[in-house]
Amino acid sequence: MAECLKHDIQQFNQHQQQRREQEQDQKKKKMKKLEFNITDAADCFRFVPAPMDQLLYETVARNVFSPGELESEFSNPMSLRRRLRKEILVPLRQALAPEDEEGANKWGYYQRLVYDGEPDVSDVLSASAARKYMVALKKAIAAAESKSESVSENMINAGAVLPHWIVRYAVDKSGGFERAAELQWKRMLEDVYKKQGRLNNCLAVCDVAASESVALGMLVSHLSQGPWEGKVVSHTQKPQLHLVRGEDLKSKFSFMHSLEERQDWEVDLGKVYDLILEVAVNENVKAEQMVRKVFVFTCFKHFSDGCWKPRGGDYEEIQRKFEEKGYAVPHLVIWNLLSVWYAPLRTGEPGVTLLGGFSDAMLKSFLENDGELSPEQVMELAISPQSNQNLAVFD
Repeated sequence: MAECLKHDIQQFNQHQQQRREQEQDQKKKKMKKLEFNITDAADCFRFVPAPMDQLLYETVARNVFSPGELESEFSNPMSLRRRLRKEILVPLRQALAPEDEEGANKWGYYQRLVYDGEPDVSDVLSASAARKYMVALKKAIAAAESKSESVSENMINAGAVLPHWIVRYAVDKSGGFERAAELQWKRMLEDVYKKQGRLNNCLAVCDVAASESVALGMLVSHLSQGPWEGKVVSHTQKPQLHLVRGEDLKSKFSFMHSLEERQDWEVDLGKVYDLILEVAVNENVKAEQMVRKVFVFTCFKHFSDGCWKPRGGDYEEIQRKFEEKGYAVPHLVIWNLLSVWYAPLRTGEPGVTLLGGFSDAMLKSFLENDGELSPEQVMELAISPQSNQNLAVFD
């Protein structure tokens, strides 16, 4: 992170000097457009939860500034954090502000994001790579359609962009990515998931306050069949099965968000299982068509660690109800996308998995493994980035 910021502020300062030189050159009637290469590292600080943010700010500041620059502030963490914000983060965030129709943002900056090479910060590069790909796809689609040509499958890399990024581009009001996002989503569903059978016949309970949760809920609903197709369960103590309405990603996203006013902090999972069993019996669902997994995607900070325990009965009671009707109990996966402290673990109950935290690498592994993600896999993902390869374990 510190290496990214040092790279970015150096590029930013060089750009500022070039702008000043242009402004002083009275011979030029028109300003030349200046671009500069930066990462998204400064924006990542917006999403670091307390109390981790204080430690991160202080540690990064000590690595960004040289020891000679910190003589008067070295022992004052608050001064370090204040200086990092003022001299590094604020100007870089101005440069990273959204662009207008002409390509510049309100501060007048044209930025070109860094997509590969050092420094390796996986999520920063993932976001930047997604944008680079979507911009290229948007241009390719526009070029083909301007010639009245159909959009070739060769234009679309099915696994290039993760679901939550596709949805974000679909609802982007200023970028004009709706068409590209729709085609990318369709190709992703057909090639990556339906052909390989991943996440089929699963059901999602969605906290719709976060785009990641909404995108995952929409993905799971698209991949289900029978009475579960196109449906999600509301994040409430009185759960209901909802058909996701809308003609495109943008309208479906809006429908999902309309459920927010009715959602609660916790979910009565006993009632979720009762609802699944009731629908299966009423629709004469065959055993092989029963929901295989129930995903609870939540972003509530105070989501209870014990809420997975079905109220009004234990796992054995739920198992008895399902077996009486000839069904296996769906595996339960609760993923708290917000809490980095919600450690991934296996509970003492059979058929239940708890996950916590979120990253693009974690989501990719989750999707590639059909919704399975063990604590060991989470640990491997955390230590596997190239930036960690120079670390040594000292016991």
